[in-house]
Amino acid sequence: MTLNAVVHARHGEEFVTGPGSAQLHGLRYCFPKCFERALRRRFNTERTTADPRPRPSHRGPLGLLMLSRGDLTDVQLRQVLEAQQRGGSGRFGEWIQKLGYAREQQVVAALAAQWSCPVLKALPLCVAECAVPLGLLQRFHMAPVHFVRTTRVLHLAFIGDIEYRALLAIEQMLNCKTEACLTTSAALEVVLARLDQEAKRSDKVFDGPRLPEEMTRITSSYALKLGAEEVRMVACGEYIWVRIENRRDAANLLFSRNTTAPYREELAEPAAS
Repeated sequence: MTLNAVVHARHGEEFVTGPGSAQLHGLRYCFPKCFERALRRRFNTERTTADPRPRPSHRGPLGLLMLSRGDLTDVQLRQVLEAQQRGGSGRFGEWIQKLGYAREQQVVAALAAQWSCPVLKALPLCVAECAVPLGLLQRFHMAPVHFVRTTRVLHLAFIGDIEYRALLAIEQMLNCKTEACLTTSAALEVVLARLDQEAKRSDKVFDGPRLPEEMTRITSSYALKLGAEEVRMVACGEYIWVRIENRRDAANLLFSRNTTAPYREELAEPAAS
């Protein structure tokens, strides 16, 4: 029965008494009072916590690397830097392509050399089964490639930069190891479009600012409805990722970490089955 509640029989029907319990990051709490108190504390912490690990520095500037590889000339390198400075935004690799000095495949190959990771020019038609919510895959421009069940290693493809903060969050939430590779934007968009069509209804995104009390109520409602056995959460970029698991299934909730905009009053609840 859901939440380890005590079950009695009356007139041939089951009904629930007692507070029940649920686990939050491996620690069991009475449900709902103690569970919600622990949830609220974690939301308070994750809402303001900094990214857990800074992005590693590159081994060298992309422009110099592409110059040494023969992908750019001295004149082209200076022109790209000037265009990037005038534009005020945009990555170096994007400006190279805008000016027509190199193809995307050349830029990706140079980036892979920076990150010391492999390149996949095409991603598998059947992408790896992935428990990462689609909202995070889209936000960090990444896609699942392959999952090795025996070693619990999830391979993910990125374009541009490898987001190590996202990889660390995935490892913490899914109890796995991650390996990164790079691919082209076209290959990534095909996979994300396919995943969008197959997106699970159990993955929910709550945009806009919400106080810890509201996020706690929403999470507790889902935990009750799904019969949660384990709940975990982690800060990941602009979101707090909450994962609710039972014996058969799981649901992912994404809450905005925006703490500056006005508080929104409406309360979202899980849809009735």
